[in-house]
Amino acid sequence: MRIKQYLYHCALDKENSVVSKIIKGCLFILSLLYGVIVWLIRNLNLIRRKKFNCVIISIGNITLGGTGKTTLVQEIAHFLTAEGKKVGIISRGFRKPRKVNRNYDSKYLLLGDEPAMLTDNLGKNIPVIVDSNRIRAVKLALEKYKLDTLILDDGFQQWALYKDLEIVCLDASNPFGNRRLLPRGILRQPISTLKKVDVFILTDQSLSFKDNVLVSQLRQLAPQALIIEAEHKPVAWYCVGKPKEQIALDYLRDRQVIAFCGIGNPYSFKRSLFSCGVSIVGWFEFEDHYPYCKQDIEKMYEEIGNKKEILLVTTQKDVVRLPIEVVSQYGMNIFFLAITLELKDGKQKLFNRLLSLYNL
Repeated sequence: MRIKQYLYHCALDKENSVVSKIIKGCLFILSLLYGVIVWLIRNLNLIRRKKFNCVIISIGNITLGGTGKTTLVQEIAHFLTAEGKKVGIISRGFRKPRKVNRNYDSKYLLLGDEPAMLTDNLGKNIPVIVDSNRIRAVKLALEKYKLDTLILDDGFQQWALYKDLEIVCLDASNPFGNRRLLPRGILRQPISTLKKVDVFILTDQSLSFKDNVLVSQLRQLAPQALIIEAEHKPVAWYCVGKPKEQIALDYLRDRQVIAFCGIGNPYSFKRSLFSCGVSIVGWFEFEDHYPYCKQDIEKMYEEIGNKKEILLVTTQKDVVRLPIEVVSQYGMNIFFLAITLELKDGKQKLFNRLLSLYNL
């Protein structure tokens, strides 16, 4: 994990030693090869992309790291369901733990962390279909559930599917990293491919988007696209031991906490914690989708020592990856923060654009 984090920091230009410069040179050569491969795969798939008899909405990003796309999936799924549409979610399902050596909740074992979280939040009326082969997943969804709408979670790189709406989420504080492709940068595909995007969702709690350089650049790239400001806003606390009981945000205000997370954008979580008024006395950062073990939690408690008044806090996505024995033993002392993505200027325009898909 340390090697992966070091290489990721090199991609973000956070490492500037002599050794890192040599490594960056090697990563740059690999990024050229990666770019050629992406170009070939993308263009071959676009030529033979498949269209299905339903509305397909893609929500994705162009970089590594968290941009709030899964939260947006929930928002759009709830809206369209309220409008009478039969909605399903298609997800790849990332890094499921092995049953033989991990004692996790069955939904996490079967689906992965993000799909398991979506299943909890969306309920039984909105099915979540997990398959790395998205075309196969779409066929299954239409045959089994008779849906009229499918939302692709992390769908921007799914070029083999015809999409009725392409939505891309960008972290406005660092939208493109150093503007280089993987592994020298954090871009999953060239910036020029954004020209076909229909909607941009810009997320960052600290930015004002008026007269923003990023907005101007996106308008030049994709003049037809909607550009919408969004903000991750804390909703409530939940105790892991009692996950159905909502707790007011001010419950942990001024409390000392040790925070831990294994998500794409840990700094967004830290900003949310500060907005809730907690005092962070310990911070544990793991790689994205990290499957926790009991020893990880015990290490955090070692840092607490005898200070029983200090609580552990994390994200909802991380809670899904806690082993069952951790939940049963420590659940009453671990809290997670529920966060929503609040769409600001342009929210109604987005909803109108979504509904217009059914009038074509």
